[in-house]
Amino acid sequence: MKILTCSLLAIVTLLTSVVRLHSQGYIVPNGVIEYTGYPDPGTEIDVLYNPTAVPPNTSDYTGFLLIPRNTSTFVYDYLINVGVRTFFVSPNDPISFQDIQSSGYVELIAGNTYVFDEEKDFYVGVYTGHGLPADGVFPDPIFAWAHLYNNSGKIELLDGALEYRGDGIYAGTLNIIQPVPEPGTWAFTVLGGMLLAWRHRVKDL
Repeated sequence: MKILTCSLLAIVTLLTSVVRLHSQGYIVPNGVIEYTGYPDPGTEIDVLYNPTAVPPNTSDYTGFLLIPRNTSTFVYDYLINVGVRTFFVSPNDPISFQDIQSSGYVELIAGNTYVFDEEKDFYVGVYTGHGLPADGVFPDPIFAWAHLYNNSGKIELLDGALEYRGDGIYAGTLNIIQPVPEPGTWAFTVLGGMLLAWRHRVKDL
């Protein structure tokens, strides 16, 4: 009975650590869209900030605007209902809280103008969240990217992806950034392995 209890404890411990090691967010379909109802010249890119409510049955969007001054110069602004932070990124760049906080990416600032060459594409990373931000940090963070194209002065959304409840996403992909295991998770894994090894050793004696 004692050996059986140890075996069960080892299995539970190992499974718990494996679940913690592989816990990750999930991709939200249609989480980044181009809003076609924007009435003024320019493009509005909407980002779902409450992925528990899936489009088209929700209006829970925030996002940003790119307003043309000419065919290659645009003013950046964001929708103020929740808040969103936008960064210049390249394909396969990691979009995560750590990367954003390290100031590794240039952030687009509301009211500033930016040049996007005509007939060229570019990528931006997005950081927003479900819940109001405190000092630019969201309590329930969301990471996304948008692949945009300057079509003769009209910014178009070519592609995008949104990741929720995880550590982030790689720009231009559907690949979720895997969480870095905490020391406690490694300890659970080692303990589970040791208990299983001890169980097999006792069984063989």
